[in-house]
Amino acid sequence: MTASLRVILHVDMDAFFAQAEVLAAPRLRGKPLVIGGRPVDRGVVASASYEARIYGVRSGMPLGEARKRCPEAVFLPCHPPRYLDLSARLLKSLLRFSPLVEMASIDEAFLDVTGIAGGLDGGRRLALEIQRDIRDRLGLGCSVGIGNNKLVAKMASPLGKPGGVTVLDLQQYVRTYAGRPVGELYGVGPATVRALSHFGVVTIGDLSRAPAAEMLRRFGIWGRLLRDAARGEDSSPVVPHHATPAPKSLGHEFTLPRDTSDRREIGRLLLGLSDEVGRDLRTEGWLGATAHLKVRSSDFTTRSRRRRLENPTDSTQVVFRTVALLFDALSVHDEIRMLGVSVSGLMRPEGWRPAELFDDGRLDRLDRAIDRLRAVYGARSLRRASLLADRREARIR
Repeated sequence: MTASLRVILHVDMDAFFAQAEVLAAPRLRGKPLVIGGRPVDRGVVASASYEARIYGVRSGMPLGEARKRCPEAVFLPCHPPRYLDLSARLLKSLLRFSPLVEMASIDEAFLDVTGIAGGLDGGRRLALEIQRDIRDRLGLGCSVGIGNNKLVAKMASPLGKPGGVTVLDLQQYVRTYAGRPVGELYGVGPATVRALSHFGVVTIGDLSRAPAAEMLRRFGIWGRLLRDAARGEDSSPVVPHHATPAPKSLGHEFTLPRDTSDRREIGRLLLGLSDEVGRDLRTEGWLGATAHLKVRSSDFTTRSRRRRLENPTDSTQVVFRTVALLFDALSVHDEIRMLGVSVSGLMRPEGWRPAELFDDGRLDRLDRAIDRLRAVYGARSLRRASLLADRREARIR
């Protein structure tokens, strides 16, 4: 079957992080939400609800700027375990409709439904079923783009946001996007926009008509692929989730609201980061062989250390103890701006467990019991006592 006859769906969750926060706290429904931290923090917006977007709040915007644009917004920190859990459940839902599901990111996926839908109109009907299933099973809304290849499906999905289903055949794609700025083409960033403008390419239509030899000369193979994309041409396959390359590492970083040299605070942050890394390992079914620590001081000096573990592990405590030793070995005397914890050398357990786990497996069982409780009641439902800033946080609310 030729690529032009494929039927590809692009499922894109609507304001995924914001929806996840509403699921955890329904009282937030309908309010402008900004996900990423407090407005006094130095971070940027990770996501915003549509109620906040009407004020111009966008991903990547400094949190302080978001506060200026939408003073009444509710600012919330990111909760990665919550989002990862929902993403895993999303994948399970999509696999009910096609075995060919490629998770493009935590909140979007491609499905090849060529042999199932029987055409673009069938793809539309299937998309509506998928939307209902995700709403019923996960309580989330999504938009779906449908096309004869991944590029067109990806470009179709934002046209119906939020909650829409948009079908574009090749002719519709060309009519819709030919007059739009080249920066709207998937994969084209500001630097490429500037480079293209130097020889008169301003719109996607301009790019589609650019001489192929000139694009190849100026940009190499990437130039040819850009020109093909502007014309709606894309032969890349949907790579099933089970066939995607294994990640090289898993990790988390945290930029502190204020630089600190407080060893107790640094210890709490290292434990919190190790907790997230450990949960990622267990959720995604990996063991890590090497622990990594990254430390950035207030003068932006960055130092990294790593240590191979005695046994590959998914234990929060093993990761924490290792990075804590690495931090002590660094003998850092400056104030700290950022900390990062990660593990590499990932491998599948395949039923194997190290022969000498601490406390004959009790810590392993504890980690998994915590994971199960958090999966049901939310990422903040159960917290390690040492992560509490003071005793007042331990009160039942």
